[in-house]
Amino acid sequence: MKTFNRNNNNDTYIAKNTNNNNVTIFNKLFSFIFKLLKIIISLLSALITSLSVVHLVKLITINNVFKNNSLNIHTGVPTTKMFEDLAINSILVSIFILQHSLMACKFYKSFIRSSSFAPLERSIYNLITSIVIEAMIENWRHIDFLIWNISEYNYIILPIKKFFILVIIIEFFLFDVFELLGIAQVYCDCFKNKEYELSPQRNFDFYTISRHPNIVSLLVLVWLSSSKMTLDLFSLCLLFSLYLFSGNSLRNKDRKKIK
Repeated sequence: MKTFNRNNNNDTYIAKNTNNNNVTIFNKLFSFIFKLLKIIISLLSALITSLSVVHLVKLITINNVFKNNSLNIHTGVPTTKMFEDLAINSILVSIFILQHSLMACKFYKSFIRSSSFAPLERSIYNLITSIVIEAMIENWRHIDFLIWNISEYNYIILPIKKFFILVIIIEFFLFDVFELLGIAQVYCDCFKNKEYELSPQRNFDFYTISRHPNIVSLLVLVWLSSSKMTLDLFSLCLLFSLYLFSGNSLRNKDRKKIK
């Protein structure tokens, strides 16, 4: 009888160990698949973001390929059709601004940072932003109503644009382009098993020179993006400028990190 009980206990112990091993294997497999999924999303987001930036640059510099004003570019009084197209473009830009504002609110940030997708916060933000940009470009209405043409001053404008492009490139190195693309956060989570930590000390000196160098550079490049400013590009530049100015102040936590 004792032998039977001992064998029964051994069988129970072996069964429990087997179940525990199965659970452990399942957890490891699930963890591996989830990490792989985060890596794929991060890399895919970085690729799509890069392509969207290129497409957006093409949109705002499209008039630079025109060597003259003979390609159906109008002057005088805008037509009703032009105002209708302008309204559609304004709605598209407003959707872009609304998406940025919603994903920058405290509710969304607290929600995603408390979930398992916290390392993907930047990647998800970039991915959705890129999708919105692509939708905006796809439905954009070109309005060939000329507001100004400064092609004859390109010898002055080009050096200015090159300078601010250089400023943005320097900023990428200071702020870590992999962090901006969301790759650094996922790398730390998947390969180092720790949360990505910002290193604000390296960009402290840059902020002492210019409080918001990225805003200034972007605004200059946006307004000087095309030597032939048409009505649709003017509305895009204006709305984009208003949006940048509205979000120009640093958050308290960013001030603390920089100090």
